[in-house]
Amino acid sequence: MKQVSKNILILLGILLLFNSLFLVYFFYKTQNSNNNLKNEEIWYTHSFTKAICNNNFCQDFEVFCKDKTIIEMKPITGAFMQIDKEWKDPRDEETKNRFC
Repeated sequence: MKQVSKNILILLGILLLFNSLFLVYFFYKTQNSNNNLKNEEIWYTHSFTKAICNNNFCQDFEVFCKDKTIIEMKPITGAFMQIDKEWKDPRDEETKNRFC
């Protein structure tokens, strides 16, 4: 019986050691991924979506700005529409041409 108890204690010790190593590794990876996200957020100061129209076809873009400079424009997948040829964009010129 003493041999069985000793083996169980050794097994529990090994499991505890592996569990501790896993938790340390998981904590380390989580902290590094959070730091990477924080660094990625710095490359722009703000973003917004904007519909850009050409005649009767409009496409939505996500616009990333750093202060008053456009850093990147990404078309939003599936966010487009084709409108009747008679359609007129109701936005004023300033709104249509304004970005950052």
